[in-house]
Amino acid sequence: MERVRNKEEAFNKARESHLVVAALIATVTFAAAFTLPGGYKSDQGTAILAKKAVFIVFLISDAISMVLSISVIHFCWRFIKVPLRKPLKPMKPL
Repeated sequence: MERVRNKEEAFNKARESHLVVAALIATVTFAAAFTLPGGYKSDQGTAILAKKAVFIVFLISDAISMVLSISVIHFCWRFIKVPLRKPLKPMKPL
């Protein structure tokens, strides 16, 4: 029975760690979207590097990491208090 509790505690600790890491990634990607590399053209309000391929790759990777990290946050919050469907059974000794 103690092993079952240990596994559930380990599962909950891993879930909490994933939640913290996903929140940090979401924070960084959100900030990166507003502080674009290269800066802005103040008279037009557009990014200076807007037509460069590297800048487009940056925007796409930033958007993908933002969506994925928010998805992880959603699933961590969704299942944070859901008990396991089947209780974990201790393993039989060999």
